[in-house]
Amino acid sequence: MRERARRFPCTCSPCSSSLLHSPQLFFLPGGGDSRLIGGTYFLSNDLAAHLDFGLNAPLHPSGPGTQSTTFSLSVGLRSYQFKRERVAVFLGPVAALGQEFSPAVSAETALFLRLGGGIGVEYFFTNHFSAGATFELTLKFADIAGPANNPIYTTVSTGSSSLGANIYF
Repeated sequence: MRERARRFPCTCSPCSSSLLHSPQLFFLPGGGDSRLIGGTYFLSNDLAAHLDFGLNAPLHPSGPGTQSTTFSLSVGLRSYQFKRERVAVFLGPVAALGQEFSPAVSAETALFLRLGGGIGVEYFFTNHFSAGATFELTLKFADIAGPANNPIYTTVSTGSSSLGANIYF
């Protein structure tokens, strides 16, 4: 029993029911990118890989120049540094690649790259449900694949911070 308990990422009861668990993450409006859906997979007792995907693909009206598709794919590691009863605090790096509306050309899309780190907290209400918040500080490079005469726009932001809910299965 002692060996099994060391493998779990936190001391809450969801972690004691299975070796690894993968929550589904749904973001609430007002935090980060509200179109994201993602998952977390625990690699070891205190380390998890996290993946988010967001898509905005307009279906109607269609045709050139009417609407543009945007997306983002984000990956990160979460190192759970502090765990007490039903609360777990994590730190970790994050990287994202995606397509957004261009900061240089109106009504066009451009690629972006976002690198940074964050701190988060997760509270387990039940064995299969938790809520959490993440605060991220990121460096974003926008319009990275634009025309040669366009500059790369660089910003520092906390815009990828978020609130979320996790469903464990």
